[in-house]
Amino acid sequence: MEFKNFKKDVEAAFNNMIAENLFVANVDKDLLWMGYLLSFEDETIRQDHNCNACKSFIRHYGKVVAIDPQTYKTKTFWDDVHTPGYEKTAQALAKLVKEAGIGDVFIQDVNEFHGCDHNVQLLPDGTTRTWTHLYVTIPNNFKFNRRVHGFDSAAGYRGDVRARAGVFERSISELKLEAVETVIELIEGNNLYRGAEFLKSLEEFRRTLVTAQTLSPEVRTNYCWLNFKSPIAKIRNTAMGTLLIDLSNGVDLEKAVRAYENIMAPANYKRPTALITKKQIEAAQKKVEELGLTDALPRRHAHVEDISVNDVLFVNRDTRAKMKGGMFDMLSETSTVNPKEFTKAQEVSADAFVKNVLPGAKEVSILVENRHIPNFVTLTAPENPDAGQLFKWNNNFAWVYNGSVADSFKEKVKAAGGNVDGFMRCSLHWFNYDDLDLHVTEPGGREIYYGSKTGYTGGTLDVDMNAGSGKTRDAVENIIWTDPSRLRPGDYVVRVHNFYKRESIDFGFEMEIEINGELHKFQYGKVVLSKEYIEVARIHVDGQRNISMTPTIKEGSTSFKSTNEWGIDTMKFQKVSCIMFSPNHWEGNAIGNKHLFFMIDGCKNPDPVRGFFNEYLRADLEKEHRRVFEALGSRAKAEYSDDQLSGLGFSSTSHNDVVVKVDNKSFKIIF
Repeated sequence: MEFKNFKKDVEAAFNNMIAENLFVANVDKDLLWMGYLLSFEDETIRQDHNCNACKSFIRHYGKVVAIDPQTYKTKTFWDDVHTPGYEKTAQALAKLVKEAGIGDVFIQDVNEFHGCDHNVQLLPDGTTRTWTHLYVTIPNNFKFNRRVHGFDSAAGYRGDVRARAGVFERSISELKLEAVETVIELIEGNNLYRGAEFLKSLEEFRRTLVTAQTLSPEVRTNYCWLNFKSPIAKIRNTAMGTLLIDLSNGVDLEKAVRAYENIMAPANYKRPTALITKKQIEAAQKKVEELGLTDALPRRHAHVEDISVNDVLFVNRDTRAKMKGGMFDMLSETSTVNPKEFTKAQEVSADAFVKNVLPGAKEVSILVENRHIPNFVTLTAPENPDAGQLFKWNNNFAWVYNGSVADSFKEKVKAAGGNVDGFMRCSLHWFNYDDLDLHVTEPGGREIYYGSKTGYTGGTLDVDMNAGSGKTRDAVENIIWTDPSRLRPGDYVVRVHNFYKRESIDFGFEMEIEINGELHKFQYGKVVLSKEYIEVARIHVDGQRNISMTPTIKEGSTSFKSTNEWGIDTMKFQKVSCIMFSPNHWEGNAIGNKHLFFMIDGCKNPDPVRGFFNEYLRADLEKEHRRVFEALGSRAKAEYSDDQLSGLGFSSTSHNDVVVKVDNKSFKIIF
């Protein structure tokens, strides 16, 4: 029975148990000490172990536990102590700790017990004796730090963790899955004011509830302690939480939503129409059946075979063969292209291109730049080609633009309270708890950043995240300019600064710079060191307030770097299979805005797409059953198909341009 071996095994077991977070069992510290002493049946041995230093260790560290991330069961370091002669001691302490349950998060304050490894006793004969004690070294991440933990004291941090874990447990115990499903359905149907801001959290909470239903009450508590940092831990205490509580308690849907809107909406906000009811759904269904349009609602991707050659402005030889049953040729490899090489391409308007250039063309290719990613478009059709007329125009074809690349970034900024509607915007997005800051140095040297949020050129920082106690792993910052008259000539230097580095995982950042509707997207895949500045770009304004941008980022810049979207490489010329106007301008129709579509060989939308929008619907459906069809349109999605017509689309009402080659002659089409 060697105490030195016991001490060594305890230290090793403690170190092996260390996880991202440790916790403290809710066991009385004096009871734990008595359990330690009473485990030694021999009185003499018991007295040999009755040491004040070891007593302090047992009382402070003996109840520290970890939670297994797979089973969510607690684990003590006593479980792994098997020193001969001390097996009964370790088993007794492990049993006491596990039966008590978790009562707190483990964090060590600077003023708390730190332990004693050994001490030296001076004997009467002048010699010394060294006494060793139970002792462990606590890693720095378990020591309280005001900047890191965001509180003035360790007690304050512990209290916040207890509250988060407690609220989380109440949330998964009291909120019903049916209520969450109902709210998600309202949001997807665009029927809940500012509901989109909560959609991601609700989807995560739904997954959590499904997981929680499989856990025993004890293990469920541990699950909440383990995930106390989750953004959804406090969902019950939010405005959305009040709606979920009401619905879980059986409150009428209309009444519950009104209570939520009273919290979220401005005083003068009035929901435009009532929520969708079963009666409204039945009325819309009856109308569709009366019009014989039931078969027009299920949607799919449009195929080449669906399109009449009379509805296209241009079709290449391979695609024409496809219409007759031939096969597409494989795409030929092309090299990455710098758009600046085509600054001298002949400029033509879209109308002039269609009228004067396309007739007689044999081959067309289009330069797909990164800024065109939001212009990716998909054509959809009804599953039943003989279905009745669903839309305002006399065919059942519709189109859906890509919003998942640029808009998702914008939606994050908007959800955080930022403005994305200016003529110039710089938005930063990163993925860990670091306190990154967005800086723009204006001509003259003044900076727009968290310490000076409004510049003299009109730029305003309206979102600042991960400073202080409020931290997220999905952080954004945003600087927006809305008044062009306030711009001053000179260079605007865009930089990212790591004010406080907290992590070495999920590092890097991405940024969008949007200038007069032209989007530039950047990605930086390296660790941003503490206090390091990364220059991303320089924006130049000349004396006539013309704006240009020069990228300076060295890693992952996507302004002139090819990426792969919808199965095709950007920054390259891609083969155009056919060119057409949007279906609302086929067959002599001229209903609404005209779009020009360039369908590209091999371009395939990888996701299910919305089958139609309300503004496409014939008047008797759009006016009388708008809310039902808004919800239906978001659900009636065309599933992925390997056979589809997708490419780039340009609206006649949006300023844009694109370079195309027609029989090897270059044109820059201006929209």
